[in-house]
Amino acid sequence: MAGYFAKTNNESSIWVSHVSTPADPDDPFLSVQETAKKQTALVFPNPVDHQFKARIELDRPEVLQFSIYDAQGKLVRHLLKQQAKTGVSEFSFFTFDLDPGVYILRIEGDLGTQMSHQVMKR
Repeated sequence: MAGYFAKTNNESSIWVSHVSTPADPDDPFLSVQETAKKQTALVFPNPVDHQFKARIELDRPEVLQFSIYDAQGKLVRHLLKQQAKTGVSEFSFFTFDLDPGVYILRIEGDLGTQMSHQVMKR
């Protein structure tokens, strides 16, 4: 099971728990083990003129793919696919070729990281 939530300081987080059944199928109890993953992202400035940055904090190294979608959910383009290190990594993106409007920056990792942020282009 997994969940995604936003904090009041505009950061997002994900919680993950592992659910399994016991070795004895007649045992009515389930075991639950929670594992916390520290994943936060900050996208700034917002609204954007010609460039924005995404500052990502991860608890383990992961290959991240950054993609931008329009307000209707249509892929505009993949921006970058790159290894991010444990801790804080910062990525910069130019927006010269984007029309003014609202976009969604989607960040997906090969180890399950998923984050979305609304970006407004002036």
